[in-house]
Amino acid sequence: MAPVNFPMSPASGLRQHDNMKASKPKEWNDLERRKLSVMSRRRYGAAEIAAALRRHVGSVKRMAREMGLLLKK
Repeated sequence: MAPVNFPMSPASGLRQHDNMKASKPKEWNDLERRKLSVMSRRRYGAAEIAAALRRHVGSVKRMAREMGLLLKK
């Protein structure tokens, strides 16, 4: 029986997923917070706001909760 070969990075000899680093969350700026506030008052949903701000839905929901905003279900 032949040994099993795992995918390796040709340069380092490490498995490819060992080279990946966790990305740092993108900080929210004042303009994004204002847009979130305005869009929530206009009754946009979390998915629509996330698409407009190019953010993840979970990130939008978390920031809305921190700001005390209610989002449409």
